[in-house]
Amino acid sequence: MSLAAARNKTGDAAAARTLLDHVVVLYGSGLGEPNSHDPFNLPSVVLGTGYGRIKAGRHLAFNMRDYTPQANLLVSLMDKAGARIETLGDSTGLLKELSDL
Repeated sequence: MSLAAARNKTGDAAAARTLLDHVVVLYGSGLGEPNSHDPFNLPSVVLGTGYGRIKAGRHLAFNMRDYTPQANLLVSLMDKAGARIETLGDSTGLLKELSDL
């Protein structure tokens, strides 16, 4: 991914921005344990900053005992993209840790 990001320039030499400065890519799984449909331990990677709306270069971990639904991540990403919705699935709100700018 880093090699692809380094090669994908927007063409604006003055700004020298990479593709990942302008987009957000979510990569992950919706099931921690597919046989039991376990919604815990869902590793997700968020790449890009979405025009600076998301702070990059961090590792965020959420305690399983507190159960932060993955839908909170989806609602937060949609909010950062300007598509504000109240809930999605079992979401309980936005992830304030996502931007933290």
